[in-house]
Amino acid sequence: MDPSQNEIEILYSPGEVSDTLKVKDSTLRKYCGILENAGYNFSKNNRGHRQYTDKDVMTFKKLIAATKNSDMTIEAAAETEKGFFARLFGK
Repeated sequence: MDPSQNEIEILYSPGEVSDTLKVKDSTLRKYCGILENAGYNFSKNNRGHRQYTDKDVMTFKKLIAATKNSDMTIEAAAETEKGFFARLFGK
């Protein structure tokens, strides 16, 4: 049996991710919209609410870091990183 088949993907609520990133819920929603416009896809539950994985949290952290370490806007960072996200996460 392949050990990778036993991996369980943990899903986080918006509140948990907001707390982790130390941003408001509304800021997280804004980041999601920007990323989705750049082609990033989030998992959603049967009610259409976003559910976040560790990969998503890493993506948010990278996006935030890109804007803090340069004069880049969050929108520009998302567009710049679009190819990176696709290669890294297959999204």
